[in-house]
Amino acid sequence: MILNFNHQFVGKIKAGTKVHTIRRDVHARWKPGIKIQLAMNARTRFYTQFDEKVCISVQDITILYKNERGEVHFIIDNNFLLGIWDRFAPENSINAEAITEFVRNDGFDNVDEFLKWFKRDFTGRIIHWTEMRY
Repeated sequence: MILNFNHQFVGKIKAGTKVHTIRRDVHARWKPGIKIQLAMNARTRFYTQFDEKVCISVQDITILYKNERGEVHFIIDNNFLLGIWDRFAPENSINAEAITEFVRNDGFDNVDEFLKWFKRDFTGRIIHWTEMRY
């Protein structure tokens, strides 16, 4: 199956620093063993496949903006709380190191950049093409 990427992630995928991606997967189409065509400009005449991988595993992810105070909860596989990020006082975050590692593994330079991409509550799946798991 094709995974379309913004150009900002291509170099990080090729360098091996982006080791998974997060996508909505309402119909649970992503499963271990599925071939992944990593591409840019899908569904256009400028389509370019830049790599091919195999889906090693998938994990559920929920990102919840809990309140006006700025708490963002990162929940993996519906029960594992990766951590709580405090947008207004990052130094008060719970498990900040794990959250920072998670967003870097997804190709973002920092948590603020990640939260600009995922601006509101989100439920989806982490699609892994390496052995990395949370």
